[in-house]
Amino acid sequence: MSEVPEEQILHIAADSCYVLWINGLEVGRGPARGTHGQNYYDSYDIAPLLKTGSNRIAVLVQCMNYDTFIAAPAQPAVMVDVVGIVASDSSWETQLAKDWRSDVETYCRQVGHCEWHDMRLEPVGWTVGEDSASWEAAWEIPESSELHAKALLPRAIPALRETALLPVDIPVVACVPPADDLDSIDLFERMNTEPYSTPSGNRLDGLAGLMSDQDACVRVEPATDGSGVTVIFDFGAELAGRFELELTAPEGCIVDVCHNESIAEDRLAVKHCHESYHFVDRYVLRAGRQTIGNSILERGFKMVQIVLRNFDAPVEIHRVQAVAVRYPFVDRASFNCDDLLLNRIWDACRETIESCTTDAFTDCPWRERAYWVNDMIVTNRTSLQMFGASEIHRRSFRLAFSEARDGGLLPGVCPCPVDEDGLVLVPTNLFTIPMMQDYVLYSGDKALARELMPGLVSILETFHGWEDDHGFILPPDRYWNFFDWSFELNDVSMTGKTTSLLSSLYVLAMKTMIELAEILGEEIPAADYRTRIGKTSGNLEKHFFKEDERRLADWLEEGSPSAHSSQLAHAFALLGGVCGEANRGHLEKALLDDSILKPELYLHYFIFRAMRLCGKNAEALERIRKYWGDIVKTGHPTIWESGIHEHGKAAFDGDGSLCHAFATSPIDFFQAVILGVEPLSPGFREFRLAPDGLDLGFAEGRIPTPHGNIFVRWEREGEHLNVELNVPEGTEGRTVDGRCFAAGTHRFKLNI
Repeated sequence: MSEVPEEQILHIAADSCYVLWINGLEVGRGPARGTHGQNYYDSYDIAPLLKTGSNRIAVLVQCMNYDTFIAAPAQPAVMVDVVGIVASDSSWETQLAKDWRSDVETYCRQVGHCEWHDMRLEPVGWTVGEDSASWEAAWEIPESSELHAKALLPRAIPALRETALLPVDIPVVACVPPADDLDSIDLFERMNTEPYSTPSGNRLDGLAGLMSDQDACVRVEPATDGSGVTVIFDFGAELAGRFELELTAPEGCIVDVCHNESIAEDRLAVKHCHESYHFVDRYVLRAGRQTIGNSILERGFKMVQIVLRNFDAPVEIHRVQAVAVRYPFVDRASFNCDDLLLNRIWDACRETIESCTTDAFTDCPWRERAYWVNDMIVTNRTSLQMFGASEIHRRSFRLAFSEARDGGLLPGVCPCPVDEDGLVLVPTNLFTIPMMQDYVLYSGDKALARELMPGLVSILETFHGWEDDHGFILPPDRYWNFFDWSFELNDVSMTGKTTSLLSSLYVLAMKTMIELAEILGEEIPAADYRTRIGKTSGNLEKHFFKEDERRLADWLEEGSPSAHSSQLAHAFALLGGVCGEANRGHLEKALLDDSILKPELYLHYFIFRAMRLCGKNAEALERIRKYWGDIVKTGHPTIWESGIHEHGKAAFDGDGSLCHAFATSPIDFFQAVILGVEPLSPGFREFRLAPDGLDLGFAEGRIPTPHGNIFVRWEREGEHLNVELNVPEGTEGRTVDGRCFAAGTHRFKLNI
């Protein structure tokens, strides 16, 4: 290169993951996850890293060669295009990375393998072309490969935000016995069970320095008996990203690194009840100063445990940090009231969504980091309410629909292993319609909904094919009829059953589809939907309502109502309007009946919506204070996966997540009920203002819209709320008493 340009774009794609260096400097890592139908490429301006003369491009690529919940690989591959200069072809050089061991355990099935990096085998200087390793000519992927059948699309979201975090606490320091078999891949039983002893006074020195931003040097002395040292670092936040440890060590020193959210019996659990969970990576060090940590795939954690083994000379630890990787949301919304517990719940919900959002909406940082489409019935709406619409919503919808199977059915997880019909979650497919309506109303983006409308119609036609003579839905047994963990946690399965829940949800989805099509001006078989709605609704009350108990059965047994009832069945029936006025009061009472099954935190989303429909906001707020309040009172920064039938880490036999975005429905209640703001037309061109003061003295907050933020504040005064409302240009607020408020600031009273 004779001169360096002002701009030089490099495009890169890989199946499945890459880290890119230019002249030995890391440029980036990626790509954003794809599916079986599409992959993505990233673009970088590399001009600042170029120099006159020769320049080196180096890429580390990893491919699991099997489907996970993160990647759907066709085959290992990388494509690099430096626009107008050079592109990857058979003249490029490659080699198998022998320093990365491949015969290791799965970290977890949803993600892929553990990392086992023997840095003694890494060709020193390979990223700048100064190594002495033998390289082979690259092999060009033939057109017949499945890789070429995938669409290759530009990255559809901005660069993720990376934030370095130092540990806030070091709760455990101990010595461990020497390990006898350092080549065994079974690291897990040892870390779970090895005994601890107290280190001597001079074995570790200066650990507190690792919690400051100053240069640190923790000296770890070897022991004559060969024992190692273990340390747990607490980073104070739930995060997905990387752990980095910079240290100087003798050759052959081993560092085992375990990731988790909480301590159990003075250690982090490595091997779990789920047979594929082995949350530990191993690094075998070369002599000298080096940095280790997960290099390609994200890890999720709040805490990290390291175990130093096999060193006969001092080890010096210079730096410990976590790099949190999150979607770059703008924190637009706010909520504040005179109940500090509610404010803390709002903050924990916000932190939970941010922690769970990277290149897609993911279920949790720690256990899977998978994009579960069913979670979006909550997270789509609550993230729109918290941050406003952004590219992550469009991307997540398109990813889900790119995985559509026969009949347009969407798997519950995206990407989804092709042989896993059991991961097609039946209710999730009906959730997509209210999800899309929420997206249109909050974002104003009709184009995406029109693009995906054929897929939504296809889903409803598939469900129509599952109707029985009464209009009830009985899906094939090969699909998982999953609603909410409350059923499975109480040994109840809906699969293979004709349920009132699914039939009511089917009615609700068709009614929502008619509304959505009217908003979009799209032609759909609305008349057919209305006929189906009438048939299913007319029969549902007749066959599922138990006259003696005055409530709905969850399913039919040989044509008769089952003994089992749940609050969720009554919520769906109320929201779908499938029962007549004569029994409506009984359905409303069932929402508060503790003798029937409550949903877990997740689908309390529908319970709160049904309570609101029935004028039971006070009862909904009581539940939020109880279940979500109990979580934030523990001091944990995020909302758990389970908090009703099982609790926190103890849930799922010890595999419960302490940060799960599908449990953030209080955001919707705080914004739509307490602040009282919801869109009435796409993009908030018209919005409803109907705050419910409940037992609060005041509340205030911002609500993001495509036109700017709505601000509302109210204070209780006798039988009135004194309201201050700021309306952005392009929107209009409407109160339940018929008043309209155009752009500007308004002050007025509302009757309680």
